[in-house]
This record gives sequence, C-alpha cells and structure tokens, in this order.
Amino acid sequence: MNPDKPQFPRRCFLEGAASSLASVALTALLSDDVRAAPRIDPSRPYAARPGHTPAKATNVIVIFCSGALSHVDTFDYKPDLIKWHGKPLPGNEKLVSFQGPNGMLT
Repeated sequence: MNPDKPQFPRRCFLEGAASSLASVALTALLSDDVRAAPRIDPSRPYAARPGHTPAKATNVIVIFCSGALSHVDTFDYKPDLIKWHGKPLPGNEKLVSFQGPNGMLT
C-alpha cells in the first residue's frame, strides 16, 4: 500500500454521495405520487377510475362516416360523374352491402 495514495479517492466519495442524495430525493418525490394515485381493486382491474384532473368537457361528438369519401377524392374534378349522375353504378345494380342497397351516383 502506498501511503501517499488514498484508499478511497475523493472523486469516488463525491460521486457516491451525489448519487445517493439524488436517489433519496427521487424516492421522496415518487412516494408522493404513489400515495396520490387511486387504488386499483384487484377484483375489477378495468373499472373506471377518476382522472388526474377534473374533466372540462361536457359533451363529446363522435362522427363516424362509414364508406365516406377520401379527402383526396373530394375536390378532384371528375367529368364522368356528370355523365353518370342519377344512374346506378354499372354492373352492381343488385348489390347490397352492409349499408343497404346501392343508391344512385351523385
């Protein structure tokens, strides 16, 4: 052993002290969050629980457009649509889909 060289260098001591203080602070911060979190009932794990903040919305509107036009197709000029306006789609006059019988082209 060299008496001039310390066994436990000062740099190692400071690194260990800093990381241990940081872990103590992190543990203290996380323990507050755990206590504030709602408890989960094991018999009903998927039951609704209160949110972190109170809800601001009073109504929700859901728009579902099954078979709606693509945003790309909406503004394109289609001269054949003028020709076929008010007529059924050729070859599919008797086709019935999940939306009902096919209508006329508009």
